[in-house]
Amino acid sequence: MNNLAGYRVYYGAGPGTYSSTVDVGLARATIVMDLNQGLPFFFTATAYNSNGTESALAEELSWTFPVVPPNLTQTSVGGIPPELSLVMDKGVVMMGIRGTVGADVLVQTSTNLANPLDWKLLHNLLLTNIAPSPDGMPPGVPQNTLEAAFVPGLEWFSPVVTTSSPCHFFRVVMPYSYAILADLVLKSKGYQPRLIVVRLPGESLHDICYVSDDQAYIDCSEDRFVLALNYSGATIREIADDYSRYASMNWTSASEFTWAHGERTIVSTVVKTDSPSSDPPQASVPTSSILVNF
Repeated sequence: MNNLAGYRVYYGAGPGTYSSTVDVGLARATIVMDLNQGLPFFFTATAYNSNGTESALAEELSWTFPVVPPNLTQTSVGGIPPELSLVMDKGVVMMGIRGTVGADVLVQTSTNLANPLDWKLLHNLLLTNIAPSPDGMPPGVPQNTLEAAFVPGLEWFSPVVTTSSPCHFFRVVMPYSYAILADLVLKSKGYQPRLIVVRLPGESLHDICYVSDDQAYIDCSEDRFVLALNYSGATIREIADDYSRYASMNWTSASEFTWAHGERTIVSTVVKTDSPSSDPPQASVPTSSILVNF
């Protein structure tokens, strides 16, 4: 076609019936999103020139988005949230920290619970020892990604308290989210995780670890500490959309980020109200969309 100005992609749920149109300009490929699971879709394309003349429809192609379960795994794991215990062993106070292997935890102490600023760092601890199972048997091979990411751990140490106060309080905290912990642990085991932060109304933030190997994301509820591995497409928008449905909350924007040395580095950001065509490109094609080349 002379004076080529662009291409249009037509698609719909029936052969020869195209309910949607995407004008892609001069791009030779586009990603069509929001296709329904289990249903066939039919695609064709045209070219048009600067005078508005449009070519005949190209040969029709069909594709069916496969049905996947909405939820792969949901479970609770010992050590989430981290727990602290004190025992006396031959006159020596021993502190036990139960958490998950690979987690950096901060053991803090205070002599005044009425003052939230009184908490001071007592010990910085990396959990490396696997906690014994209730039946005393050694841990088995992880059966899914959640078991690989969150292995219950237990560390013991003798705290050294230097203040003379007759009463001491202790607590244990993890300085990052369980999504970040999953990212750190799974990378060390050969997985390909990505970190996504979803911004919710009221300026609240929620971290998600997307695992490319499973085409699913790990979520840990902040109130019940229940872990879930939910199927999702790979784009930031698809992950945020799926999480908002799972959590029954709206989202405003979402970003992919990396975590190193206690700092977040934003890689790319998607705003919900922006057109999906303006979203940053992804490294792989999401499972709930189709790449159309023409």
